This record gives sequence, structure tokens and C-alpha cells, in this order.
Amino acid sequence: MRTAESNRLAHALERVRREIREHMRYLDKRIRELDRELHDRLRGSPLWRDKDDLLRSIPGVGPVLSTTLLAMYQSSARCGTSRSRRWSAWRR
Repeated sequence: MRTAESNRLAHALERVRREIREHMRYLDKRIRELDRELHDRLRGSPLWRDKDDLLRSIPGVGPVLSTTLLAMYQSSARCGTSRSRRWSAWRR
């Protein structure tokens, strides 16, 4: 949504640009809040913190990739999909 608003801003009439900028500021704020909440939950759980630390020990894996992988893992594990079976070796 943030990208869509940025694209809209580039082509918007002057009279609506202020509203789009306000919406983008709101989206930026919410993204920061959600990132912080996700980080706090991840680091607040010993199990997820260990998995995060393990992933980050791999060269090239930083906080964004690690959080993305853990969120994907959590989502697939909850759904019981075939994707979760692919993660089964890693989660043990």
C-alpha cells in the first residue's frame, strides 16, 4: 500500500497531494510500529530468539531476512500446509 500511495503521489493532482502525503506518513508510522511489535515478540520468546540468532549467524542474513523467514515459518506451521513440511527439518 505504501508503494501504491507513492506511485499515486507522482501522478496526482496538486489538490490531493497533501492527503496522499498524510496517508503516507500514517502508513510509515504504522509500519514502524508493527516492525517494533514483531521485533519485540520475536526477541521476547526464548524459542524464537534462538531461531533468530541461529539465522543471523549465517553470513548475509540480517534482521529483515531473518524476521521474514520466521514469519513465513510461523504462518505455514499454523496452516499445516505442504510448505510447513518443507520447514520440518529446520524447526527441530
